[in-house]
Formats: sequence, C-alpha cells, structure tokens
Amino acid sequence: MDRYGWRAEADYPIRKLADGERISLGDVTLQIMETPGHTPESISIQVFEHADDAVPYGVLTGDALFIGDVGRPDLLASTGVGADELGRMLYSSVQRLMALPDPVRVFPAHGAGSACGKNLSTERWSTIGGQRISNYACRPMSEDEFLAIVTAGQPSAPDYFSYDAVLNRKRHPVFDAATAPVPLETTAVLYLQRAGAVVLDARDPQDFAAGYLAGSVNVPADGRFAETAGMVVRPDQEIVVVAPQDREEEIVVRLARIGSTRSVAICASPRALS
Repeated sequence: MDRYGWRAEADYPIRKLADGERISLGDVTLQIMETPGHTPESISIQVFEHADDAVPYGVLTGDALFIGDVGRPDLLASTGVGADELGRMLYSSVQRLMALPDPVRVFPAHGAGSACGKNLSTERWSTIGGQRISNYACRPMSEDEFLAIVTAGQPSAPDYFSYDAVLNRKRHPVFDAATAPVPLETTAVLYLQRAGAVVLDARDPQDFAAGYLAGSVNVPADGRFAETAGMVVRPDQEIVVVAPQDREEEIVVRLARIGSTRSVAICASPRALS
C-alpha cells in the first residue's frame, strides 16, 4: 500500500499520512510534514535518530525543497490545479521548512538535471542554514514576490508530466524490467512504423548521421534522454527503439520511467535500416 499526504486521491488503496504524524522504525523516528506546492499531496519527512531528540538529524524534502531551488509549481497546470494556487502552497511549505533549525540536513529527491526546478545544484545534500543563505527561493520575501521569482524563467513542461500525474493515480500493470527487449528484422520495423509507431534512435548523432531509417527521431542515450524523448514522443505511442550496442534494456527502462511502457520493440541492427 502506497503512502501519501492527505490530499492524495488514487484508484487503489493508499494510506494517507497526517501532518505531524510520527512513525517509529526502531530507534529512528519519522515525522511527517505537509509541504504541498510542487504537487497538492507533497510531504516532507523529518528524520530523528532517536525518538526523544529535540532536533531532527535531517529532512527528506522530496520535490518541495532542492539544493539551490524549490519544486516548480506549474507542472500540474494541465490537470486542473493552477500554478498560482500551488505556488502559494509552496510558499507556505518553504516557510515551514525554513523554520527548522539551521543544522538540520536537507536531502531532496532530485539534483541537477531534473526538470522539476530551474537551478538545481549538483550537491546531494545541504542544511537548512545553508539553504537559508544560498537558495534564491528561501530568502525573506512576500508571497507575491516568491510566486513571481519561482515561476519566472521556467522551461516548458514536458508533455509526459501531466500524463504521468494521471497515470500515477490509476491502477495499471507493473512494468517488468526483467523482460528482455525483442530484436526485430527490418521488415517488422517498417511495418510497425507504417502502423503509427515512432522509431526512436538513441545512438550518438554521429552514428545516426551515418545511416538511419527515414522518419526516425534521434535522441542520444547519453544525457537527458528520457526527458528529451518525452518531449518529442507521446507516452501512449508505440516506440521502436534503435539502441546503442548492449544498451537496449537500459533504454527501454529509462522510457518506462516516464510512462512510455510500449517501447518493447528493439532493432538489433540499426545500420541495416539505413
């Protein structure tokens, strides 16, 4: 059973966690903090090494507070939750987090490279005091100032974000990463392409330029592959993947992580398609 904040809604059984609720894990105690803003149901979790500690060892901030940034509030705009509403929730959440003592360690869910913020650091952890000094979104300001500065300059949201937000609330088959990709002959690839499948070529641009199937899309595997692929291919589309040597399974799994689970067909000999 999954666990979420009290605003969460899903088509499957979930255990909603209340603000201030404490969960004992032996000597370690977790305390729930409601920190909506990136999503309505977002929570952070204070971690106490011992149940009677006055100051938490750290706080797991999820997508509310990053190192150098905060979670962008505009990714769910297409699902009926406005960026303005979420941004004002996020302002309150950041104020709550900044009220924690300076030594509390901050462990966010993402680092640099995530589309969930515009200024994420490569550092994996920080402290509340450190973020109070260095994070542009954590300095003292009004709610309206916060909303303006956090929403300014955000890149366009990838289409798969809203798709995944809906999918995560539904019952759906679990992706089996152990299922080996299926090698295809050229005739099968061409048949699938004519039927509407997208041929996604994940090789380096130099290899792609040397020979590719007409109509295919080149998104190199190295770099922000899944995010970029999610901008050019709809998650519900069937995908034929032309993968670099011995990286077929990796590419399929990375696509599945953004909801593209129909990418089960792999071309074993990309040069044969040129």
